[in-house]
Amino acid sequence: MSRLVYDGRAEKGSRFWMQECINNEDLLERLNKDILNAADLSGIDLNVIEWLSPLADNNYKEYQLSQTFLCENFGLENFDFSFWPKRGPQWDAIGIADDKTIILVEAKAHLGEWSSYLSSKNHDNTRLIKKAITEVFSDYGGDETKRTRGYYQLSNRIVFWHRFKQYNHPCVLILLNFTNDRRFKPTSEEDFSKKCKKVFLDLTGSVTPPEGIIPIYFNVG
Repeated sequence: MSRLVYDGRAEKGSRFWMQECINNEDLLERLNKDILNAADLSGIDLNVIEWLSPLADNNYKEYQLSQTFLCENFGLENFDFSFWPKRGPQWDAIGIADDKTIILVEAKAHLGEWSSYLSSKNHDNTRLIKKAITEVFSDYGGDETKRTRGYYQLSNRIVFWHRFKQYNHPCVLILLNFTNDRRFKPTSEEDFSKKCKKVFLDLTGSVTPPEGIIPIYFNVG
């Protein structure tokens, strides 16, 4: 049985800082302000954000988007997740704006966290994943091999973001980069920004992320 929930307190890295931001009042205020400001600059109107995970009162659980309570919150009870294997991505944070816009967060605390590879040993799952990625990235340039061998984690996040938009449901994908993390591997905003541009150049043929995908650099130093 595939695991639909990942929980427990983290001690370092992006999971630690994501948990801190969602559950520390001061950090949460900063994070919400940064997201709302960045969305506004991108022409996206967001207001109040309610965070559904990872919550301390719920043992910092992280979820897949197919969870029933999430679909009910989003009004997506009839959404078809069959484009992906049953075990979908585990999201660092999930929120919802007051207009039902879905807020998905993929967090990084150092450059090494950007790298990932498709490693499924199930041939049917691998075929389904590659099909979904190919369909979503068909209008982009870039290096198609990087989507499964290099930046697979971000590629699959983009697939889910894109599918919600195809369903005409508003969705924002936040790429949250925790800068200057002295607890583990401090990385500057400049280095994160260079990496982000390189990643999107490889994935899409452009250094600029598609509209609705928003990089944020959050100083925790």
